[in-house]
Amino acid sequence: MIEDPGTVTFIITHNAYTSTGANQTVTATVHPIGVLGTAYYYAIGNAFGATSKNSVDYQNTLLGQVSISNAGLSEAVTGTQLTYLYQALVAENTAIFNIVNAMTNTNSVLHHNVGLAMFFGNLEFGGLAGFNVVGVAASISANDASNTLVNNQFVVATMHQFANEQLVLEQVTNGAARSTTGELAAATAGVTYKGTNANWAGTVLPALSG
Repeated sequence: MIEDPGTVTFIITHNAYTSTGANQTVTATVHPIGVLGTAYYYAIGNAFGATSKNSVDYQNTLLGQVSISNAGLSEAVTGTQLTYLYQALVAENTAIFNIVNAMTNTNSVLHHNVGLAMFFGNLEFGGLAGFNVVGVAASISANDASNTLVNNQFVVATMHQFANEQLVLEQVTNGAARSTTGELAAATAGVTYKGTNANWAGTVLPALSG
């Protein structure tokens, strides 16, 4: 539980790699206790390489074990549930990359996915869960020399991963949720923009900010 606002810095280093191209240093904002006793609860989530349902099942088993002898918003239960959420997110994101790879005849090497899973609320009023993914690295290559879809692969995979925020929250919590993609589409009358250096200032930013 966070009592003071500030930032968390992640220094992500791949010691097994001979190059430093996949390393990142990124920050995430954290928030303090709010009104009526509401608070932000955080867990640091990370995955190095591709993940699968096995990591999700493992966290779900741990959650069942710690829930037996700990209160609902105890550090043990909240931390394990947020870790469970994050592992579900990255496992499904791996599946998205695999599907888009098959569609675009490309290959992806997932280096890491690092960020925060968070819950805002209290015991009396309930609350909301969400993610702040701040560090992602992947290498994408074509399976043949004539393939021109490498850039499209990353755009499509990333778009679906933003929408996946909502899917994971609804699957795990059995409640309603929102995604970044859905919020942007609602703000722009159903239009999702691909921002580039050429169109960002003149077209995309005015449409998003109103």
